[in-house]
Amino acid sequence: MPSFDQCHDQIMRALEKSGWRITDQQVLMKVGRRRVFIDLHATHAANGSREEIILVEVKCFPELQNTAQEIYTAVGQYIIYRAMLQELELDIPLYLSVPEAIFNTVFDRPVQRAIRQSQIKVIVVNLDEEKIVQWNG
Repeated sequence: MPSFDQCHDQIMRALEKSGWRITDQQVLMKVGRRRVFIDLHATHAANGSREEIILVEVKCFPELQNTAQEIYTAVGQYIIYRAMLQELELDIPLYLSVPEAIFNTVFDRPVQRAIRQSQIKVIVVNLDEEKIVQWNG
């Protein structure tokens, strides 16, 4: 299994503080020979009885001098994971979660445009407060 990104626990606690229950970590997904692990599976009681489910891929961008490569990896991973969910006919929303500091500095206008055009759902987390500050998508 792959290792967790360095901000994994903070992102997980931010989701929990927002009412999400983490039901699984390192969720294995297989399509043919391709095997991938999505970081988090979370549930949330919605409207009293209906349970909402999401999958979250956590990206912390530890290599600040190589952010372009980190963005390419994160976006590519997200798109492939989403395609695999579609292949498996799983209607579970997939989110890319990133620290607020990265979102505000690295995710400039061209990156945000690419994210919008690619319909990538993003969760932005303040790591110091372990709080979700923005949901996109």
